[in-house]
Amino acid sequence: MVKDRKRKVVKYIKSGEAPSNEYLEQFKRVHAYQLELKAARKKAEMSAPHYSSELLSRDMIAYLEELRFVYQRFEELLTVNEAEVYERDFEVN
Repeated sequence: MVKDRKRKVVKYIKSGEAPSNEYLEQFKRVHAYQLELKAARKKAEMSAPHYSSELLSRDMIAYLEELRFVYQRFEELLTVNEAEVYERDFEVN
């Protein structure tokens, strides 16, 4: 959700019978990164118009928003131990 607007980025395709759980898990593993990027792009597209800048173009603002949403999702997926390792090894504060 961005600025009280919702956008559905998940689509269901039905081709006769429902896919098996194994197929769904495999699909998620193979395409997870592309799906996350697509969701981040859509969120950035929705939020970028709310910002204005004399120094940055609209495209740059949208790109920065996309990076923000990708990073936000990255942080959400990390476990506490993984986050601690990243902070320790890469000096991220």
